[in-house]
Amino acid sequence: MVKSVLTISVTSFGAGIAVQFVLCALYISAVIEPGNPALWMLLAAYLASGTLGIGGLLYFTVAAPLLFILLWRLRQEEPGFYPLTAMGVCVGLSAWGGSWMGGLDWRLFALMVPSAFFFGGMWWNRIELNRSVRNKLAA
Repeated sequence: MVKSVLTISVTSFGAGIAVQFVLCALYISAVIEPGNPALWMLLAAYLASGTLGIGGLLYFTVAAPLLFILLWRLRQEEPGFYPLTAMGVCVGLSAWGGSWMGGLDWRLFALMVPSAFFFGGMWWNRIELNRSVRNKLAA
């Protein structure tokens, strides 16, 4: 169980980083004239790295344990409920983290919300389906 939760946490955070990088690259491409794509990627990586520390701290110390406790106790039959609940929690955490830093930071939001979406989806696929299969086999 612990291995599954750690795998889900790290994988979903990596997916959140990828989505944040794509959004930062789109932002950079809208601000800077077309030119060298390597410069775009370097600027996007620089822009995304600004919130990576606080995002990782918030995600692994607050969001992942909170999502673990919340999703463990839900036991819903509807699979879409898990990603939506996780996204709601991380929207609140990113708003709180943004207010803590002096204003809502779209880069923190772009990191936390996709990470939560993937966390909720993988929770359903790895934990809840295994739990329901075990319950059916035990019955």
